[in-house]
Amino acid sequence: RGLSDRLWRNSLQLEALTRRMGAVERLAEIAACRLDELCAIVRWPSDVAVHFGNDDFMTVLESSLGLSPFYIRRSKSGRVNLLMSAMGTAYLAHLPAARCRTLIRATRSGADMHNQSAIAAGDLLNRLTQARLLGYATRHHLYRGGQYNKSAQDVLASSIAVPILCKANVYGAVNINWNRRALSEEAMVAQYLQPLKNIASTIASEARDLSVFDQWPT
Repeated sequence: RGLSDRLWRNSLQLEALTRRMGAVERLAEIAACRLDELCAIVRWPSDVAVHFGNDDFMTVLESSLGLSPFYIRRSKSGRVNLLMSAMGTAYLAHLPAARCRTLIRATRSGADMHNQSAIAAGDLLNRLTQARLLGYATRHHLYRGGQYNKSAQDVLASSIAVPILCKANVYGAVNINWNRRALSEEAMVAQYLQPLKNIASTIASEARDLSVFDQWPT
């Protein structure tokens, strides 16, 4: 059963039915179990998001928001900004350079005003370089939140994110969201970056073993 939408799906344990499940749905099921584990450790909510085509946003597959004892206010659209969010930055930072440039160009004609703000800030390439060096990404300091292509609203949220990597390819990202008044970024990284990386690695390994990425949409 999905954590975020509470919908029932075919279980990966049902081999005959699993073969007919799409790769994205299979990754969502894997992610649901692992986000549950991460939430038990961190208690703050997490998301798994992926990217399709030339979208100017990340698509949230699963979230442990409903499991967390801590409230984080956020959009329910299922879309996360590509250039300013932690997950979008973590994803872009691990793409091949040419593909990354293509998506950045695509955001210029996209609908989300927050992407335009990221380009105007002039620090995108530095942020991507830093994400690669550190192994995790953070929200842009100017990005306070808000719905896709809606005015920014400060929801007091901070995020760190790491990529979902398999055989040098990036398929999405996993984050941790928290109230920045409750914990500093430095404290979150010190305490919970390694569990976050472990969960991302486990999701990638399980998906690889089930050949999920062999059928991944392009």
